[in-house]
Amino acid sequence: MGWQDDPIVGQATLQTWQQDPVVGGAPPPDKYQQAAQDQLAKLKAAGVDPSYGPAASALNGATFGALPTLMAGAMTPAEMIKHGTWSPSEGYSYAKANENAALASGNAQHPIANTVAGLGGGMMSGAGLAGAGLTATKAGAGLMRNAAGMAIDGAGYGAVNGALSGESGGRLDDAMTGAAGGAALGVAGPAIAKVAGAVAAPIVSNVMARMDPANAAKVSLARAILASGKTPEGLQLSLDNATAAGQPQYTLADALGKAGQDKLSSVVRSPGPGGVEAATFLDRRQAAQGRDVASALSDGLGVTTTADKLASALKAQRGADADAAYGAARSDPNRSAVDVSAAIRQADATLTPGVTALVNPNSNIADNSVEGAVRKAKAFLTDGKSNLSDFDQVLSAKREIDNMIDGATPTVQRALIPIKRSLDDALTASSPQYAEARDTFARQSRAMDAIDTGKQAARRGRPEDTIPAYGALEPGAQAAYRTGYADPILENASNGNPGANKALPLMNEGTQAELGAMSQYQGPQQPGGPGDIMSQRIARSNEMNATRLRALGGSQTADNLAHEKEGALEPGLLLDAAHGNLHGLAMALARKGLNGLTGSTPEVRAQLGSLLLTRGPAADVQQALAPTVSRVAAHQALARALGAAGGSVGGRLAIGAGSTGRQPQ
Repeated sequence: MGWQDDPIVGQATLQTWQQDPVVGGAPPPDKYQQAAQDQLAKLKAAGVDPSYGPAASALNGATFGALPTLMAGAMTPAEMIKHGTWSPSEGYSYAKANENAALASGNAQHPIANTVAGLGGGMMSGAGLAGAGLTATKAGAGLMRNAAGMAIDGAGYGAVNGALSGESGGRLDDAMTGAAGGAALGVAGPAIAKVAGAVAAPIVSNVMARMDPANAAKVSLARAILASGKTPEGLQLSLDNATAAGQPQYTLADALGKAGQDKLSSVVRSPGPGGVEAATFLDRRQAAQGRDVASALSDGLGVTTTADKLASALKAQRGADADAAYGAARSDPNRSAVDVSAAIRQADATLTPGVTALVNPNSNIADNSVEGAVRKAKAFLTDGKSNLSDFDQVLSAKREIDNMIDGATPTVQRALIPIKRSLDDALTASSPQYAEARDTFARQSRAMDAIDTGKQAARRGRPEDTIPAYGALEPGAQAAYRTGYADPILENASNGNPGANKALPLMNEGTQAELGAMSQYQGPQQPGGPGDIMSQRIARSNEMNATRLRALGGSQTADNLAHEKEGALEPGLLLDAAHGNLHGLAMALARKGLNGLTGSTPEVRAQLGSLLLTRGPAADVQQALAPTVSRVAAHQALARALGAAGGSVGGRLAIGAGSTGRQPQ
C-alpha cells in the first residue's frame, strides 16, 4: 500500500498510527509527504486545524472518496506558487499530500464520528443513484431474487469509491479491492440491518415509553401524520376552519382521517384512563350530532323556524296585507263599475245542462256538494235578473268565495277557483290599485305553496327537477322552499337514534347538489376545502361519526385481547404450573415479557389520546407536534437511505467503509 501503513520513528506527534513505531518499517516520507506533515504541524501550532471533521467526512463519502482529489486539484495553483514551480503535476502532488495528511489526522482525532459521517454521505449518494434507477435490484422482489443485484450494486459502488479515493499509481488495485468488499457488504448489509432493527426497535420503544411517555406519544402520532401524507400546518388549518365554522368538537384524529382513527382505536380498545376518557368524549359528541347537523343545515339554508310556523306566519301576513291593499282599492276614486258576467258564465258552465250535464234545473233532484257550492257562489253575484256592479259589493262577494275555497274539498275547490279568477280579472279591470293588491296576494300565496313543494323535494325529489324549479322561484318563495326542504331533515336529525349517523342521508350526490344550489354560503368565506361551508360542516359531522365507529365499533375480540395482555396473571399460567407444564409456562411468560416491549404503556396511551383529541380555539398542532414530525421524518429518510433501493444498500455500506476507514494512498 503506501507510506501510511508503516509508521516512521519521530513522527508520533502527527498521527495516531505513529505512536507505536516499528523500527525498520516503511521507507521515510517523500518530499511531498514531509512538506504536508510540516505544514500540518505549523497550522496546528498556530491554532488552525485543517483536519477532516465529520462534515468533511460526510462530503467525502457523498463524493465516493473523491474529496481529497477534488480539493487537491483546486489548490494546485496555490501550491505551484508557494513552492516556486511551473509544473502543475508538482503543485498537485504537494496539494494532494496536504489533503491526505488532513484526512489521516481527522480520522485519528474522530475515528467514530468520521466513519459514521462518511458512511452516511455514501448512503445518501447511493440512495440518490438507486432512486434514479442505477441499481441492479428489482423493487418488490424477494431477498434471494435480489442477492445478485445487491452484489452487483455493492461491487460497482465499491469500485468507484476505490478508484476515486486512491492515488494515481494504485487506483486500479483500490478499485478491485473496493469492488470485492462492496459485493460482500451488498449481500450481507441489508440482512444485518434488518435483524438489528427488528431486535432493537421494541427495546428502544419500551425504554422511550418508560422514560418519557409524552415524547413517545408524540413520536407515535408523528408517524401517523407522516403516513397520512398530511402536515402539521394543514392539520392546524383544518382545526381552525372547523372552529370558525362552529364545530370546535372536531379533533386532530378526525382531521387525520384513517391514520388518526386507527391510532385512537388503539387507545380506546386498550385498558387505562386514556381509553375511557376518549370513549366518553366520542359518545357524548355523537349524542350531540343531531344538533350539529341541524345547525349546519339551518345556517346554510337560512332557516329560522319550522315549516308549520312559517306557513302560519305567511298566512297571517297575507291576510293583513290583503286587508290593507283591498281597503285602499275600495277608496280608489278612479275605479269603475265591475262586470261580473264572466264569473257568472263560469258558474253556469257547471250548473247549465248541455255544458256539463251535471244537473237539470227542471229536476227536483237535490244538488250535490259541487253544485250547491257553485250555486251559492253564483247567488253572491246575481239574482237571475240583475248582476252586481258596485266595486265594494263585488269585492265582498269575491272574499266570500275565497272563504268557501279555503274550507272546501279539492273537488269543490276545482269548481270554485275559475269563478274566483274571473272575479279577480273583473275587479282588476275596474281598479289599478286592486291589480296591485291582487299581485301581492298571489306572490304571498306562491311563497306559502313553496313550503309544501320544498317538503316534497326533500322526501322524493330528483335534483334534475328540483334545482330548476327552485331557481325559477322568487326570492321570498325560495326562502319558503328552503324551510320546507329542511323541515323533514331537521325532524329526523332531532328525533333520530342517538347512535345513528345524522349526516349520512345528506352525503349522497343528489342531496349534495340540491344543498349546493340552495346554500346561502355561495361565496368563499374562509379556506377549508371544496364546497361551501354548509357542505363542509356536514362532511365534518360525517367524519366525526366515522371516527367514533372506527374507534368503538366492530367486534369485541380486539378489546378482549388487549385486556388479556394487561392481565397480571392469566388462568392458563396457573393450570400450567399445577400440571407441571413447565414448557408451556415458560412460553406464556415469554409472551407476556415480549408484550411489555411494545412501548404502548397506559401512560403513553393517555398522552396519545390527549393529543388525538386536540381541538378548539386552543389547538396548536404546529407547536405541539411539528418539531417531532420533522425529527421523525429525518429518521425515516435516513432509514430509507439505509434500507431502500434494494440491494444498493450493501454497496453504499462499502462506499462508506472505504471512504472513512482506510488511509489514502
